[in-house]
Amino acid sequence: MPWAKLTINAIRAYCNPHPAFEGVRPRVSRELLPLTRDNNATLLIDLRHDSFGNVLYLPYVRKQVFGKHANYGWDNVGYVAPSFTDFIGELGTEDELKARYPGRKVI
Repeated sequence: MPWAKLTINAIRAYCNPHPAFEGVRPRVSRELLPLTRDNNATLLIDLRHDSFGNVLYLPYVRKQVFGKHANYGWDNVGYVAPSFTDFIGELGTEDELKARYPGRKVI
């Protein structure tokens, strides 16, 4: 997980007006807290009342307003875990991940 400064940068980048595209704001729903900004993908914490705290994933943050285009909205958001604690707990150690996924490179 990034330190707080990177999370603040992700919030600024995805929730404020885009500097090069007039009218593109927000690129991530205000109901989601972006934690990362990695190659225009982001890990999110759900802030909605009924699903508060869920960890979600948006594989590509587009240069469009979230939810205003047919190809960019809630259908693009993936579920990761019911809470941040569960998410961290599922990560496991390097040895556990290698045992769980023997055919994959663990970095």
